[in-house]
Amino acid sequence: MKVNRTITGQEPATLEQLKSLLGFPSEPTQRDEELTRKLIAAREMVENYTGVCLIPSTFEVTYKRVKVSQRLPYWPVTEVLEDGGADYSEFEVIGDYENLTFEYESEYSSTVATEAVLECARSLYEGQPTSWKKLAGSFAKRGFIR
Repeated sequence: MKVNRTITGQEPATLEQLKSLLGFPSEPTQRDEELTRKLIAAREMVENYTGVCLIPSTFEVTYKRVKVSQRLPYWPVTEVLEDGGADYSEFEVIGDYENLTFEYESEYSSTVATEAVLECARSLYEGQPTSWKKLAGSFAKRGFIR
């Protein structure tokens, strides 16, 4: 499976939200670049853990072979741009196919997802474990947590 992802929207959590959580002033500081990197890494970690796309994105997925069904790399499917004639659900391609290209848009937004990203970013910054996986597990589908 080959996946091309194009991010088309804003991060689910903001630098201002993270600075507030950490008790930092809202004015620009030397830490802002590091905190922004932590936010992006945190979003990617939560996405990889749950399989949920937390930032508006377009995916082009190419399968050499699909037999019975194949999960999409991220869910939910919010709009299908090209299905290659395949049957699909919000999280998988269904059927038997050779050389299938499936293109879709995906985005999931919730307060809990934003909190999971913020908690994960805080954990990355402080080097202390937090409850981000518990938060992330509350919006992921059972069996999708990686």
